[in-house]
Amino acid sequence: MTKILEIHPTNPQKRLVKQVADVFTSGGLVVYPTDSGYSVGCSVFKKKSIQRLYHLKRDINKYVMAIMVHDFSSITHFAMVETSKYRYLKKCIPGHFTFILPATKEGKKLLDVKRPEVGIRMPVHPFFDELKEHLEDPILNTAARVQDDQLFTDPDEIIEIFSKKVDLIVDSGPIPLTPTEVVDYTGAEPLTVRQGIQPVR
Repeated sequence: MTKILEIHPTNPQKRLVKQVADVFTSGGLVVYPTDSGYSVGCSVFKKKSIQRLYHLKRDINKYVMAIMVHDFSSITHFAMVETSKYRYLKKCIPGHFTFILPATKEGKKLLDVKRPEVGIRMPVHPFFDELKEHLEDPILNTAARVQDDQLFTDPDEIIEIFSKKVDLIVDSGPIPLTPTEVVDYTGAEPLTVRQGIQPVR
């Protein structure tokens, strides 16, 4: 049975966000608000949850996932970041970016993929800001949709689609879709591969 939690979009209630963190920690799949719209994800340390997430997204031709981290020290567990790249990242994140970086062996093993790169995100959003106070685990994060043509902004639509597919849905009201800027930094210089849309604050 999928649980629904209504959480304030700009002043998320601590006790409710703590419940969300507990679901992540216990290996659950969660739909939650981010700075780019609603996402679905799980703890990167729960292999069964990661496989559930991959299975949920199987009908999408090319789905993109990124690890949502709380701080810079977490990034090096999953991605190789040279000093020059680290300085560049510090200028951009936290922020409305997804960086594609060379994956470490640990990163590839945790995500159970053979790709040489990994996506990294560190958003600025009231819900995430509160969540990181209760959750140490980074989150494997992807857009909340299970078909290529789905573009959800309203939680009622999300509840209809994701009910019985995930363990928890966080309802923070309608959120406009504002894709992050995707920057490929697997080479010597950063390359923007998707222009982002800045969310309205």
